[in-house]
Amino acid sequence: MVHKPYAVIISVAYTLFVLGVSFIDLDDLSQLDTSRGDKIAHAGIYFLLVLVWYVAFLPKAGIHPKKYIPRISITVFIFGTIIEVLQSSLTTHRTADVLDIVANTIGVGLASLLLWRVKINVKK
Repeated sequence: MVHKPYAVIISVAYTLFVLGVSFIDLDDLSQLDTSRGDKIAHAGIYFLLVLVWYVAFLPKAGIHPKKYIPRISITVFIFGTIIEVLQSSLTTHRTADVLDIVANTIGVGLASLLLWRVKINVKK
C-alpha cells in the first residue's frame, strides 16, 4: 500500500527524471541496441509513468476510479510526443523518432490494460 503524499512526490520526481533524461546526450550509451533495447526502455519508462500518476490520482483507499485511466494515459501519451518533437528542435544531439512514440504508446497501453484489471489501494 502506498501513502498518497509519497505517491504524488514520486510521480513528480519520476516525471522530472523522464524529462531530464529525454534531453541529455546519450552518446555514452551508444552500445545500446537502438532497434530493440531503446524501444523496450521507452515502453518501460512510459508504462511506469502511467502507473505512478494513476496511484497519485487515486482519491482514497479502496476506490478504483477507472475514469482516470484514459485521462492519465492520454496525458502521458501527449507528454511523450511533445518530448520527441522538442528533442529535435531544442537539442543538437537528439532527434525525434516515430518508433519512440510507438514504443511509448505501447508502454502506455500496457499500463492502461493492467490498471483495468488490478485494484490498487492507496493510504491517505
